Amino acid sequence: GFTPAVVGQPYSVFYPDDTTTPEQIQDRLREADANGWSLDEGPRLRADGSRFEVEAWSRPLPGDDGGHVGQVTSFVDISERLRLSREREQHEKTLAAVMSAVQEAIVTVDAAMAIVEFNPAAERLPEYADPRLPLLEKRLLDVRPVDAPLERRYVPRRLQLAPGLANQQPALDTSN
Repeated sequence: GFTPAVVGQPYSVFYPDDTTTPEQIQDRLREADANGWSLDEGPRLRADGSRFEVEAWSRPLPGDDGGHVGQVTSFVDISERLRLSREREQHEKTLAAVMSAVQEAIVTVDAAMAIVEFNPAAERLPEYADPRLPLLEKRLLDVRPVDAPLERRYVPRRLQLAPGLANQQPALDTSN
């Protein structure tokens, strides 16, 4: 980390050369003075010169006379949050590609058996087509064909296999 030798250095010591200008830094500090705080996200430098992504919160430092004698800035390392966000976006793109490419109908449901996602092949199932209600507003047990038996063992068993849903067994609707 930085040592006391950083005291007296310009605030720009925390910024990589190619990421900001002195005017932009001053704008952030003026924003903190005017609003009581400012937030900035972007790359900063560690004491060893390596870059990392931060969320920087700045607040004016009040003086005894009611004026401001400086700024207090805290840096929150968000490198891991950004990495996980990029990873999640990639997984979502992969899942969307798989869901679109698979020729079999895929319907996913939550613990209450409400449909939360389905692929294009599920939209083409004629026995489930109901122009009055979009598929996402239905429950899985409500969209099964009328002559299909209610499988009392299958639905709860599938929910037991889903992580985090073991204690959230829905009440089965046997009215159909």
